[in-house]
Amino acid sequence: MRIVSFLLFVFVAVAAFARDIYKWQDDDGNTQYGDRMPPPTAKNTEKIFSVKEDAASDQNGIQQPYESRIAMEKYPLTLYSFEVCGDPCKQAEDFLNKRGVPYTLKSSDEDKAELVKRTGKREAPVLIIGNTTPITGFEESQWNKELDLAGFAKSNPHAKPGSSTAIKPPSPKVPEDAVEADTEN
Repeated sequence: MRIVSFLLFVFVAVAAFARDIYKWQDDDGNTQYGDRMPPPTAKNTEKIFSVKEDAASDQNGIQQPYESRIAMEKYPLTLYSFEVCGDPCKQAEDFLNKRGVPYTLKSSDEDKAELVKRTGKREAPVLIIGNTTPITGFEESQWNKELDLAGFAKSNPHAKPGSSTAIKPPSPKVPEDAVEADTEN
């Protein structure tokens, strides 16, 4: 029984830390192995072991690097961005999408009222990292610094260029009896 328990423990531990493993030749012709993508100058690159990370995918089906998954749990990102804001809001969304981090996009009229309650202003874009003080206005170097401090990966190789990494906020649960009562009137 101890042997079975030990083997089960080893299997779970290995699976928890498993990543894709690559093999390639460096510039000097030496064979290298690693769990990160080989450099662009590598020759004869091949993936010799692959781990499917379904649980690591966000709501959009985009796999997230380990550090981003940890950061998302501690510091979920919320972006207030409205059409009337124009170019600064578009730049903010493009920045988050390019970096490949998942964020909740708040862009409705109700969200404008929520923003005023949170910040006292209607000024956008506003980025909120977890429960930290809202960052008003888009400034790429400042946003990069704040995301780095929160532990998000600097890039996401799984994000598709030009696609959105915004995730939909959960829809509020409406009790069934409230719906039934409303339809009776």
